[in-house]
Amino acid sequence: MRLNLSRSDAVLFVLVGLLFASAGGYLLYSEYQASADANQVEATVLSSAVTSNARGGSEVGSDFFPRIEYRYTYDGRTYTSTNICPGAGSGCTGSTTRESAQRVVDRYPEGSTTTAYVDPADPSRAFLVAPGVTLWYLVPVGMGLLSLLVGIAGFARPD
Repeated sequence: MRLNLSRSDAVLFVLVGLLFASAGGYLLYSEYQASADANQVEATVLSSAVTSNARGGSEVGSDFFPRIEYRYTYDGRTYTSTNICPGAGSGCTGSTTRESAQRVVDRYPEGSTTTAYVDPADPSRAFLVAPGVTLWYLVPVGMGLLSLLVGIAGFARPD
């Protein structure tokens, strides 16, 4: 199989590849940083609901998100948080359908007690989902690497 890309197309594939691989890599690294040294504490769920980005009352085309607010104590101080996932992303909760958001909300009913994971370097930062790699973040990394390979192959073609 031979790629027949122009130089400008090859450059575009490389740039898009770098963008996707960098974004996915940042999310993975952010998640790793947040969860590497996290300490477990008991937390109380203050509120638990599904929210959406719906505008004008229509839910057509809207994304849905779980919103969990919880309180926890660390080193004698009490904090509240709404972070569910470690790091900068929210990929650990799955897709953005109403059903997937509801499944997360159902795991953290209002008034229940759960485990939160606290960053000891900044105890105001906590999250609810147990540390681990969010597979969703591997998608942009993979897409980025594939695009990079296509772009590099485009440069390698004989003129």
